[in-house]
Amino acid sequence: MLCSHCAFELPGDARSCVKCGAQVDGSARPLAAESTCLDNTQAVGGTLTLPSTAPPPYALFVSQVLGLAISLSVAAFSAADNLAHGYWRFSPFVISSVVAVAVMLRMPGTWRNVEAGTDADGVAHQRKLLRLSIIFVVVFIGTAFIVGAAIGKNGKERAQLESDFREMSHVGGRISQARNKVERTVPAHLVMYRSIEADVENFETISRRLQAELAVYDENFPEQHDQTAKSLQSIGVGLKRAGLLKQQIGVARDIESLDPVPRWRAWQDRMQPLLDAEDALNKD
Repeated sequence: MLCSHCAFELPGDARSCVKCGAQVDGSARPLAAESTCLDNTQAVGGTLTLPSTAPPPYALFVSQVLGLAISLSVAAFSAADNLAHGYWRFSPFVISSVVAVAVMLRMPGTWRNVEAGTDADGVAHQRKLLRLSIIFVVVFIGTAFIVGAAIGKNGKERAQLESDFREMSHVGGRISQARNKVERTVPAHLVMYRSIEADVENFETISRRLQAELAVYDENFPEQHDQTAKSLQSIGVGLKRAGLLKQQIGVARDIESLDPVPRWRAWQDRMQPLLDAEDALNKD
């Protein structure tokens, strides 16, 4: 027997409904008649169950779109950053690509469920969702690629600067060491100048490259202008020193074949003014 008020199943001898408390009278309906007045109900295990109609899984589909956008964006960012740096780091790119593939494999099934659960009135909403999802993913990927390329470019410039500064310091250290340990004789100095010629050329090349790199760096990072200006000034002094060293090397090459006395006179006349000019750089 069913309660005439709430349709709850009642024992045959019930005087009131245990669910809503309504009094049971002659209007209470037998259970057998319930199937004729309640559409689409089923008696399962002695209780009434209503068939459930699950709504389309829009939330799941949107979650998958978001996951796809994030994973593909990480892959795009990693690819752009690697291309800008000029080398390839596989880990972030491969992991995000695998995640993206896994998400894409599940999306067609989810979308079929969305289509199956959508009535004729929801088709327009369904198409709009699909269109917006595609636009969202494309914009997300494009933004990540642009940002990755910009960061990668700046990172490459900074890495190149650091590398050139280290190389300049290393080459300059070799030159200073060779000059500091040389014996205080003209023949020893002539040998020393011959040994440092390649390093001086390399030092000048690195310094000029650093000048160009720092000019670009100063434009990109104006907040670092004071430090950049000091670095440029130091490099300018280094280039003047390299120019004087190249002249000294040329003089050493010219006087190397002379006899001791003319060689000493040539040293005094031609080499000493260059050494004095170099000392003036240290004072400045």
